[in-house]
Amino acid sequence: MSVVDQYPRKDWVNLPNMLTLSRPIGCLVAGILYLADFGHMTIYGRSILLLPAIVATLALLTDMFDGKVARLLKLVTELGKWLDPVADKLAGLIVMIVLCFKLPVLIPFAGLIVWRDWNVQRMRHGVRERGADISAKSYGKATTLTLFVALVFLMVKPSGDWLEVALGLFAVAFGLKMYSWGCYRRLYGHRPVRSPS
Repeated sequence: MSVVDQYPRKDWVNLPNMLTLSRPIGCLVAGILYLADFGHMTIYGRSILLLPAIVATLALLTDMFDGKVARLLKLVTELGKWLDPVADKLAGLIVMIVLCFKLPVLIPFAGLIVWRDWNVQRMRHGVRERGADISAKSYGKATTLTLFVALVFLMVKPSGDWLEVALGLFAVAFGLKMYSWGCYRRLYGHRPVRSPS
């Protein structure tokens, strides 16, 4: 049974889940603008690519509001709990892939982050299948926020010292991703749970 078949239609079509789904879509638009090199602005004599970073920021900000809106409107669903981290990972993946075209130094780190995210989702899926709580944990949220800030900062195409700061922030986000992977392994089990066939 697919994920779509597991949840009623009313769970898919509500404001919180639409906010969640807008996150990867907005990041895709930002990625297209970034690859097209569209939206340059000059600030303090430096040319930066601002429009893609603004679009990505607006898309990523939905992560702060989808859960709050769901609780406010009493629309918290198991689908929303599952969809939120999937949308986070997909949005981050889209931006990382786009950045790798211009910053190939990120490729091995992006690959490890994708591997980590895939394993965490498999563990969470197995836990959900057993009926346990799969709500996002604070260290997972902190990791996602740090990665999003680093990715948006890299999207403006910083140069000189600012590029070093942006890459340093990405390195911190990468370290937090690996740390949170270890936390999830301790929480959900040492081996990823097999997805049901």
